[in-house]
Amino acid sequence: MVQPQKTIDASTARWTVAFGQRLERARGRMGLTQAELAGPDLSKSFISLLETARSYPSVETLLALARRVGTSLSGLLLDEEELRLDAALSLMSLARTAAWRRPAWATKLLDTVEALIANLPGWLRAETTTIRGTVAAAENRLDRAARLARQAEARADQARFLPGKANAVALRGHVMILRREYAEAFDVLGQAVALYRESGSLRSEPGIMTLIRLANAALRVGRPRTARRLCQKARTLAVRLHLPRIEGLALWGLGELAWSAGDLSEAMELMRAARDAFEKSEDLFNFAEVSANLAALYQDQGKSDQALAAARQAVQVMDGLGHLRGRSRANQELAHILRQRGDLDEAARAAQQALHDAAAAGDRYRRALALVEFGRVAARRGQRSQALRHLGEARRLLRALKVSDAAAEVERDLGLVRQGLTPEAEAAHYLAQAIGYPDGDEVHPPKPARRRTSRTR
Repeated sequence: MVQPQKTIDASTARWTVAFGQRLERARGRMGLTQAELAGPDLSKSFISLLETARSYPSVETLLALARRVGTSLSGLLLDEEELRLDAALSLMSLARTAAWRRPAWATKLLDTVEALIANLPGWLRAETTTIRGTVAAAENRLDRAARLARQAEARADQARFLPGKANAVALRGHVMILRREYAEAFDVLGQAVALYRESGSLRSEPGIMTLIRLANAALRVGRPRTARRLCQKARTLAVRLHLPRIEGLALWGLGELAWSAGDLSEAMELMRAARDAFEKSEDLFNFAEVSANLAALYQDQGKSDQALAAARQAVQVMDGLGHLRGRSRANQELAHILRQRGDLDEAARAAQQALHDAAAAGDRYRRALALVEFGRVAARRGQRSQALRHLGEARRLLRALKVSDAAAEVERDLGLVRQGLTPEAEAAHYLAQAIGYPDGDEVHPPKPARRRTSRTR
């Protein structure tokens, strides 16, 4: 039986009075007497002491009382304003997790937070602004996301909330990655990592995610060693903190590094491990994303059947999630594989779906890539005018987006179509020359770039 506390110091007195009042109100709502609330393991007199602020309970007793009056531990420990704040923080945590994969739901959660607390504290306002910026980035409204990141940074500065400033700066760097401004992103994300270190919050989920995004930017600006070091650090921290989803992202980054270095077997092993981590953490979005990457990797290894299976799986999962950009990317990969297999009707349908979803999502980059695939399918079918139209539009979009490497590839495709060739025909022509059977004017095709499925999350 729990023994009453004989003395209560002044610092505890205010809390015990509020607690006693909350306990009495909760007991009244349940229609319980003090004896009924006491049950077999406490005494009626002890309940009376609690309600009159002459004693306070142990943690075990708190848990038992909360169950008996049908409330949570927070409901007994916190007053109304504190309880609202506690609920708001819980909802905000859910919104942060959902912001990328379920942006509309995250917005509703943030609206509820603001309804719960009329005048949000400055530090909390900074955090909700950052999450709204993440939602805007997920919906491809990158100008709005950048504005919200700046607002959040200013609010965090005003509140002297260093972890919140780190989150806001990290969002700004993330938006730069989505815009493919990799050099600028590398600098800004480096600033965010420094802020996380200064605030002691680098070993947190947002801090580790920023390490992974900094690694992504490092790879794009030609610093693979830095990228590898950052991914390895992120993976170590994720394992220590039991964050399988974040570990999966770090493994994925390491897999991309191995792929770019030409080590396909290591890349395959790492990406499979990443997919397993996403499956374990029930992160279906990233499970589908890495499945699309695996499809491209299988295709690079000449494993067409495995590539097709992985691409179909990615499309199926993204279809279930209703994620337009993710489904566009998965269908684009599927169209590529089907085209190379010669299944041109199905490839055209997959490219059409990729194009439709990219347009609906307002993603010009994904639209350009879908148009490229559509144009290549048309070229393979001998539909020269249609191929030139789609490839020409893709080239304009890619140039406007300043994606010069992809624009150069499309320029090469356009040249082949104008000559009445396809990439497959060019490869056959080159092979014929290599084995000593020239079939016309000599053609010197440029060395093809490694086909990669860009990941900019």
